[in-house]
Amino acid sequence: MKPQPLRRSTGPNSRKTGCLVAFAVFLVAAIVSGYFFMGPIRAAKQTEQDLLERYATVPEYVPAADGAVAPARMEIFLAVRRALLAGTDNTQETFARLNESMAKDDITTAEGVDTIKDAMSALPRMVEFYNVRNSELLARGMGLGEYFYIYVVAYGEQLCPTAAEGDLAAECEFVTPRTTREMAQILRNQLENVGARPTAELAKALQREIYGLENGEIVLPWQEGRPAAVVASLAPYFEQLEPLFCEATRELELGQKNKHVGGIAE
Repeated sequence: MKPQPLRRSTGPNSRKTGCLVAFAVFLVAAIVSGYFFMGPIRAAKQTEQDLLERYATVPEYVPAADGAVAPARMEIFLAVRRALLAGTDNTQETFARLNESMAKDDITTAEGVDTIKDAMSALPRMVEFYNVRNSELLARGMGLGEYFYIYVVAYGEQLCPTAAEGDLAAECEFVTPRTTREMAQILRNQLENVGARPTAELAKALQREIYGLENGEIVLPWQEGRPAAVVASLAPYFEQLEPLFCEATRELELGQKNKHVGGIAE
């Protein structure tokens, strides 16, 4: 049976007043703080550009034919995760509070003031986050495409659980169309890799995932189960991966990967 496209919920709980107010406050505060923070933003984008020029863009990444992650590359990924989470405590706390505020139906005056403070600091925290991540990747020899791929296949369940009745779970709403397109292209690269093509069985699975991503049936790949080779390559690291996942910064993880010096988190 063909899977039904995932639909974003349009019920009353999905359009909460508190969420809209918090988002509006965040947007205004981000613009104001951004005006006074252009220098660090340009520096962050330059670091990102250096990374992309050395390792190419995210959609150009080509996984192994079976999608597995080599042990040496997993060790680098884990080292980057440890350094990133250790170096961005304030970012994690700020976005955790903002996410909590935006999930509320109503917020008190005191909560509104706290939200404004967090929103004002959100942009500097984002810059800090991207600087740490990209600097660690540059230092350890991993491109954003490879990091992005490993992050998605390693943390798929935490990133995007599926809700009942075919609705897209609230946890998936941060996954942008761009992220979905990039993952579709990465899987297409894997499928079309002339140097080492996947098996016929895996090729069919890849084609199904690509079709689902391109036609709005899924927003991230392998939601019904990762290929055996991928699971086998990740299995020795599951215990290390779990504590290195941060729910509050999921959206940041999937952003900021443009090959030019411009805005932040595009």
